[in-house]
Amino acid sequence: MRTRRVYTVGDDAGMAASAEKLGQVFYPMQHTQAVNVSREKCFDGLHDDELESLVFLGHANLHEYGDYDAKGFAKQLERQFRHMKDKKQLVKHVYLIGCDMGVIQEDGRSLAQSIADELERSGFPHVQVHSVAQPEGAIGESMYVEVITRAGVLRTLDQVKEGYLNAYLFSQQDGDHFFELLKDKRKNAAAIDRFKEEHAFVFLKAANPVEELNKPHNIFLPRESPRTRLQRITENPQTQMSVEQMRAIALLRARRDYECDKNKKSLVRKLDFIITQISRAQPQEWQGLLSQYKSYLEIKFAGLLLNKKSNTLKLLTHLGLGQFDQAQHLIDGQKLDKKHQKRKDKTEKQHRDVTSHTRKREEVSQLPLPDSSPRLFDHRSKRKQVAEDDAPVTVNDNKESLSDMLKVIKAKEKINALIIDLNAEILELSSGCFSFFHSYEITTKTKKRDALMSLTNEKNLKGLQMQASTYMLSDSRVMRSMKTTRTRDLLDTIVNHPEKLIQEAREDVMNRHKIN
Repeated sequence: MRTRRVYTVGDDAGMAASAEKLGQVFYPMQHTQAVNVSREKCFDGLHDDELESLVFLGHANLHEYGDYDAKGFAKQLERQFRHMKDKKQLVKHVYLIGCDMGVIQEDGRSLAQSIADELERSGFPHVQVHSVAQPEGAIGESMYVEVITRAGVLRTLDQVKEGYLNAYLFSQQDGDHFFELLKDKRKNAAAIDRFKEEHAFVFLKAANPVEELNKPHNIFLPRESPRTRLQRITENPQTQMSVEQMRAIALLRARRDYECDKNKKSLVRKLDFIITQISRAQPQEWQGLLSQYKSYLEIKFAGLLLNKKSNTLKLLTHLGLGQFDQAQHLIDGQKLDKKHQKRKDKTEKQHRDVTSHTRKREEVSQLPLPDSSPRLFDHRSKRKQVAEDDAPVTVNDNKESLSDMLKVIKAKEKINALIIDLNAEILELSSGCFSFFHSYEITTKTKKRDALMSLTNEKNLKGLQMQASTYMLSDSRVMRSMKTTRTRDLLDTIVNHPEKLIQEAREDVMNRHKIN
């Protein structure tokens, strides 16, 4: 009987026992041995078929696996293969089990993705990395993955085997506190269990690592962009659904849209996550997952369930039991109250504004333009202003003041048009089930929109230019170009070329009155 190796990353004394339990799941009916990846020639003596899949267990954070960053880990494997370079092409599946490995960061990437990229650069041409990925849409910045080392039985009577995985998501603050508790597991054992129950979102419970890590969303391919990765996942045959599964998703989406109209953003994000996971589940799994995810929507205080009458919770219960008629009846009966209907009407109006804002731009061109004609000035109001300010005003001052006023009007009209565009784009990116993959773009567009909205509060050209220049000089996120440079160009026009704002208006008027 062969002895199969499972590799540890780091020097945690207790990790070897967990690694061997993990190995028993990957290599059933065989002996397993934990070997540290830093041990010299740790891959020597392996048969060719054993090199095809390598299993690693280690502590990780967003940037390091054990003591290695992505490049360092790849170089360590490259060094171990330096005397058998021809064997590197045999390595196809690298299973990396560890906390935070698959947390998707702002740029849409993860440590697992970076390691996949670096392994290919280090001469492993056929490698795929398998790691627990953060589910799209799931709220949390810190992930804890644990290997079960004691067998047992869940409340659902499902058997829990040694070497299976649990995975939890925490907020950043809760995650920092939780990992502090983990520094002394024995002393804090009770506190750890209690904290997980009260603060964590469990998205994997007693999962078989071989099955789970071979699902499309837990595979990271070298040089794969977030968009390409998402497309690969959604097109994978494993994501094919049963008819009942598709019906359940349709009902969940109807509920999600209803909650979106009520502006319940947190609940919408949770429903997006649930919909994504149900669409990824196998036909025999999805109903069990619905029952599991009910706790994700429950609001508890002092052990009491505060939202037990929630129709969203009832919907999950009906679908989990296969009660489609009751679920459909609930969806058919949902209605918006007057307050939420008014908000929905406002949102729909914003959508209409996106297609009509070009017509609004033409309205500014109908304003009077500064020239030498006396009809442009209300001398009575100007005399009143002089009296109030106790300062003389000349005709040149009036002309300059009106010119600046028109520049401000034109600038704000352009700002408002861009805000409408950004709002529509943010709404479109946020409305899908996979909005988490667009989180960086959404955040950037939101930052730009908020900056532009602050400019609309400025009363005069000088204040507008000063505020715009502040963003240009000190806020890289506002000035960052995604697909266009429209925000940067507009701020540059306001600060450095304000005359262009009214030049367009003059040309519009001249063209409108031109005799053909």
